[in-house]
Amino acid sequence: MEFESVNEIERATRKSRTELFRLGTALLFVVGVMLYSGMSVGEIPNGYMLVVAAMIGGYMAINIGANDVANNV
Repeated sequence: MEFESVNEIERATRKSRTELFRLGTALLFVVGVMLYSGMSVGEIPNGYMLVVAAMIGGYMAINIGANDVANNV
C-alpha cells in the first residue's frame, strides 16, 4: 500500500473518531446512571422500573444539554 493512500484513509476516518468518542461517552454516562440507580434498588418493589426511568432521564439530560450548547454556539 502506498503512503498517499494511507494518508487519505486517515483523513477520511478522522471525523468518525470524534463521533465514536461522543457516542462512547454518552453510553458510559447512561450505563453509569444505570449502575448508580441500581445500587439503591434493594428491596423496593418494581425497582427495575426505577433503573429504566433513571436511564431515560439520563438520556434526556444528555439531549437537553446538547441542545443548550447548540444555542450558545
